[in-house]
Amino acid sequence: MFWNTVDILFAKNILNFFIGPFNRINYINLDNNNTFNWNRIVYTAGIRFGLVAGMYDNTNNNFWSSVSMNLISGEIGFRYINGLNTFYFNVSTDIFMIVIYFYSLMVSSD
Repeated sequence: MFWNTVDILFAKNILNFFIGPFNRINYINLDNNNTFNWNRIVYTAGIRFGLVAGMYDNTNNNFWSSVSMNLISGEIGFRYINGLNTFYFNVSTDIFMIVIYFYSLMVSSD
């Protein structure tokens, strides 16, 4: 569960910067021997932030008006895994952005 406390739209509602708290509990995990481990609980809480590209036109019921792509986002927070407390930092992006990057490298090399 997360809540964007700050949500700023840029460039005619195409770019969106967000920041806010999040809370996540994972309780069903797949182990290395391909069995579900019902006893392992991972609790995570912290701050999310990132930059999202997409169309945010809510005036019509078109599906494409609400599609967004995570350009880059990060999380910083606290994680509890089976009695071990840690702090962590995570950066992520959508796979679509990586595909576009490699495609642009291939096109520019021709």
